[in-house]
Amino acid sequence: MTRLPIRLALGCSVALLGVAVSWAWSEPETVKGVPWGASVDEARGIFRMAGAPPAEAFCYGMTCVWDTTLGAVPVRLVLEFPNRRFARGVVQFKAGNYAAVRQHFIDTYGEPTDRRAPPGPGGTERLTWSGNRVAIELRAAADAEGRATITLKDIGDQRPDGTPRPGLR
Repeated sequence: MTRLPIRLALGCSVALLGVAVSWAWSEPETVKGVPWGASVDEARGIFRMAGAPPAEAFCYGMTCVWDTTLGAVPVRLVLEFPNRRFARGVVQFKAGNYAAVRQHFIDTYGEPTDRRAPPGPGGTERLTWSGNRVAIELRAAADAEGRATITLKDIGDQRPDGTPRPGLR
């Protein structure tokens, strides 16, 4: 008889763990196919493989710019390579496309971990997804441009080769 309560407690724990996992958001390993830690040259190769013409996807210094789409929404994706490794993506889009971009992010990453309602008329909504390695912030904009930032949290902790700096882990 003492095994039944233990099995019941174990079963409930497993069920609750499954529910908690379903609420969790999905941290991205890539941004539009470019993996975290990729070099600028690797990003150029990914653009070519995606069939992006040079006028729509180009790199200069430690930045790449790609005019692409998220779902059906045209966006400009700016990839940043501090320490010569991909660590941040900025998605720029017309403010009128915010609802579609917002839905794409929710469909792709799950429900945000934080929501900030507009502070009044003309204010901007802010959605945040924050995990162990990656943080995403999506903002509506009252003006011409909306913006999302997808960032590795440990940008400053990396060496130029993408490995962690000693003493930081």
